[in-house]
Amino acid sequence: MGDHREFPALAPGHCLPKTSSMSVTDSVTAVHDFRVTGYSLLDGMGVGRFVSSSTFTVGGLDWAVRFYPDGSTANCLGNASAFLYYCSRDKDVRARFTLNLMENDGRLSQVTNSYMKHTFSPASDNWGFIKFIEKSKIQGSPFLENDCLTIRCLLTVTKESRTQDVETNSIVVPPSNLHQDFGNMLHDGEGADVTFTVCGQLFHAHRHPA
Repeated sequence: MGDHREFPALAPGHCLPKTSSMSVTDSVTAVHDFRVTGYSLLDGMGVGRFVSSSTFTVGGLDWAVRFYPDGSTANCLGNASAFLYYCSRDKDVRARFTLNLMENDGRLSQVTNSYMKHTFSPASDNWGFIKFIEKSKIQGSPFLENDCLTIRCLLTVTKESRTQDVETNSIVVPPSNLHQDFGNMLHDGEGADVTFTVCGQLFHAHRHPA
């Protein structure tokens, strides 16, 4: 059987002091475009070899995009890979991101990669798409212009949650003692409207409100 403890009974009209707080979680979103020039010169550079974007800052932390023309591992043969690298590495951070090739007219490709969620840390400082795009689909595609590719990184960094107080009315309202006030008025004659004399004794009376 459950614990059926009863709360202490409160006097009618009695209010307890009340406070309130809430958890707040903020995020920062930014875009970084990484332009890879001379793609034909990179083809065949070897599995696990990459070219990197410059370091960019989102949410007060440093990041970079890494592009592997021949794939990041032997398991992705025939595919190029693309990863987001966490440069700061000083603390764990949650992020949501995607990497996509842009067409030569500045639009994102029709074949888009879905968003990824990952907690980056010193032990897990990179995450991304092992099979970013098939190499056979790059040549002659709208992604390649003047032997250049552009990878767009859309990154959302989740900041640490914080707790803040919510202002509330913390004034304790005392219980009503209106009945005692009326009793005292009748006993003391305070505020009496009329006074009767009966056998030499004074009686105070209050008029009934209209």
